[in-house]
Amino acid sequence: MLERHSFCAYMRHVPTQCELVELLWNTPDELVEMGKPLFRVPSVRTTVLVRIGNRDYVVKRWVERSRRHALKQLIMPSRAARCWRNVQFLLKNGISTPSPVAYREDRFGPFRGTSYYVYPYVPGRTLDVRDAPPPRGKLESEVALQAVRLWQQMGSARVSLSDVKSQNFILGPTGRLWVIDLDKLRYHMSDYTATRGYLHSFDRFLYFAPFQPAVAARAAKAVHLNTPITTRNEKARQGELMACSTGLSPNS
Repeated sequence: MLERHSFCAYMRHVPTQCELVELLWNTPDELVEMGKPLFRVPSVRTTVLVRIGNRDYVVKRWVERSRRHALKQLIMPSRAARCWRNVQFLLKNGISTPSPVAYREDRFGPFRGTSYYVYPYVPGRTLDVRDAPPPRGKLESEVALQAVRLWQQMGSARVSLSDVKSQNFILGPTGRLWVIDLDKLRYHMSDYTATRGYLHSFDRFLYFAPFQPAVAARAAKAVHLNTPITTRNEKARQGELMACSTGLSPNS
């Protein structure tokens, strides 16, 4: 890995992808503006798809909310730096996630500001039902099995995911499950806390995942979740039934 730094910026990157690296170092905001928006969290994070040469990349930009927030986060690594570190750790433990290309932090002395993170684009669809119909049949069982293996690997590595929304999991063209958006990975000091962490995060993953109740129950049993699992779809159906019995709207 290579580094560049000045009083106003710091960057780490892989030795290749020279054109992309130069754009990120010299004109990072222009690099973001030339991309196609994937989704946006207002005023905090922008995610775009850019094409450099004949390859596609995802560029994420985080903006500090205020000077006060930047002061509070002074001793903390930026989200881009956390993504870089977390992805490197997961790759060493055999977990499927896109390899990092580069990250950059804007700085004013010790204060950090806007940060950027770049990784190769993974074609496919997320598990979010707003992007595509949920997988069913054999594919659904295979995806659930891959998720179980993914969480078991993280448990062995003593880490757990905090952000387990379905849009953070990509199902590639070959049926391979990828995990992205890793700035909120948790590291645990013992097997006990690691087990608690990964069981809790898997329980939440099943809540958001578009699995049918029977598939979710088998996945929960595979990772030894003793509590009954209620999927997001089942909870919606329960809300509708309760609304019918009480005469209230489920969103009221």
